[in-house]
Amino acid sequence: MTVEYIAYTWNGHRVRGQVDTDSLDAAYAQIEGEQLVPYHVRAVLPTRTLVERFPRLFAPSARQLIELTLQLAALLKSGVAMRRALSTMAGESTNPGLRTAVTTMLADVESGKRLSEALETHPSVFPDFYVRLVRVGEASGGLIFTLERLAT
Repeated sequence: MTVEYIAYTWNGHRVRGQVDTDSLDAAYAQIEGEQLVPYHVRAVLPTRTLVERFPRLFAPSARQLIELTLQLAALLKSGVAMRRALSTMAGESTNPGLRTAVTTMLADVESGKRLSEALETHPSVFPDFYVRLVRVGEASGGLIFTLERLAT
């Protein structure tokens, strides 16, 4: 988390700055470690985009979801790794909602989540039955076949 602060030096000079820490207590410790006296410390909330605020407004059409599914199946079938396939698709997506979803899915998969777990965090983009079928495809070892069936 990012923390903004106003602090004073021992000479009385006012200092403004930011630190990246895990908690406010850690921020206080880091500021004091720089020989500063904290005066005002607050966490900076990340700004959210319109897509994050109103995901249903930017939901992809059925055609766009079908194309995404076919593209993912084709990339996986040709031997491209899941990470690389999602990275490619995030760069090529024209729908902002779909692009945001695929980008966060890529981060989830890179952090060790399964594709179905990454999909279920975007209910406005991927319907529940879609997520469940992908989960079954992962469990059975037939993810590519499942993706192809989903697209048809």
